[in-house]
Amino acid sequence: MQDLSKSYLERVVGILPRRYGLNKQRIFLYGAPGVGKSSLAFFHSMYYKKTLYINCADCRTNIESANALILKSYLERNLELLIIDNFTPALSLPNLNHIILIAPSMTHCPKDFKHKHIRALSFEEYVSFDNKNISITNLFNLFLKEGNLPEIQRLQPSYKITRKQEILKLALANDFALFCSLLSMQGQKLTINHIYTLLKKSHKISKDKIYPWLTHLEACGIIYLIPHIKNANKKLYFYDFTLPLCVQSPKNLIAILENMLLLEILKLCEQYEKSEQIYYGDLGEFVCEIGVFLFLPFSNLENIESKLTFIYNHIYIITLNFEGKGKCSFNKNTLEWEAISFINFALEWEI
Repeated sequence: MQDLSKSYLERVVGILPRRYGLNKQRIFLYGAPGVGKSSLAFFHSMYYKKTLYINCADCRTNIESANALILKSYLERNLELLIIDNFTPALSLPNLNHIILIAPSMTHCPKDFKHKHIRALSFEEYVSFDNKNISITNLFNLFLKEGNLPEIQRLQPSYKITRKQEILKLALANDFALFCSLLSMQGQKLTINHIYTLLKKSHKISKDKIYPWLTHLEACGIIYLIPHIKNANKKLYFYDFTLPLCVQSPKNLIAILENMLLLEILKLCEQYEKSEQIYYGDLGEFVCEIGVFLFLPFSNLENIESKLTFIYNHIYIITLNFEGKGKCSFNKNTLEWEAISFINFALEWEI
């Protein structure tokens, strides 16, 4: 338990602003490990003189003592902002206007708190973190190689992969090895039973464990199981699209690019306050309320049109460098397509 204004203020140094604005309210931040939930709260604490920070995962934290300290600080009017990391409902919350609770999932979100899902960096945020005037092309190459966790960008290259492994080990504990096996399934078409069948070849697990475990990982925003638009198959993706590179050498570029695109689409859905329900189709396209998006990285006019079929009236083709527009005719039907590079899509695309 710390007075943040005295003992933890140094943690704010080096933290850069995110696209998430925190107003003076009671708010519940949740999301995957390492996405910057605590850093976001620390950055916001700079606007307050009297902030109390409690980390319930710290072995030095005693819940009874923490409750007593919170009550004492509140009654003495010595508290403007309360931040509780790894929140547990065993803590009693005061009638304070501004409290930030932080947790992996929404499981214990109090009814009177506004919840906000914190995700890793979008490409636009990643670019904004650059202080070395790196070209946009090189920034994209780094993003594709190193992923989207905020702190990784500032680390020396030799520490980046080991730090990601450390984050996962802390968050997943005894399930780390099981999760590593899951990483090899990035972008694959699977059913939950298929995942179980693959995992049980190398791990002693039961269906009673695998189903709630996957549900928990989804609730924490660690994995995304994207359903097919028609059948029961799902595609598996991760909150950091480069996580598989931390535990395996072979590189599935298409799966990584699809995963990267999915996260950008989720950001746009949130930005435009649209439904975040996303499906995938037979071409590998993502279908959601804001549009239909297909990643064809190495595209030109000819191979785009050869790969399309008439399913939609309009589709966005995300590429690595090609841009253009066109129409395909299928009998009496016409499909309009628009190709845009990932960089321009992530930085400039609007509804």
